[in-house]
Amino acid sequence: MDSIVKQIGQESILFYFPASFENIDYVITEIKKFLVQKKLNEFFFEVILVSREALINAVAYGCESNPDKNVKIEVRIEPAGLVIEIEDQGQGFDWKSRLKKALPDKETSGRGLYIIKTYVDNIFYNEAGNRLRLIKKII
Repeated sequence: MDSIVKQIGQESILFYFPASFENIDYVITEIKKFLVQKKLNEFFFEVILVSREALINAVAYGCESNPDKNVKIEVRIEPAGLVIEIEDQGQGFDWKSRLKKALPDKETSGRGLYIIKTYVDNIFYNEAGNRLRLIKKII
């Protein structure tokens, strides 16, 4: 895990890591510890679920599981709530049409984004679609 960069602030935790599924498990474990330390246990399920789904999408689709590309995730406490930002080095995707779908098709992907939309209060993408900002209200 020496290729994972981890930065801890007073109200945030940030990871920058090569795009591989093995690294996701480590990052999720560290986010769990952060949530426990900040006494955010009641939001544990939602935050871990959406973080994992977003990281899987970033690794699998954004970076095409290429460990030469990197993924960044930051979880931080702000007045608006718990902010989760995920960015990958991929080209992005047509997030506007994907967000409009009520339910994913059985034959295609999209279940991860549907899950994310279900458990957060706000979801934002940059124009390209390779940076995602999620807000979970914690008040």
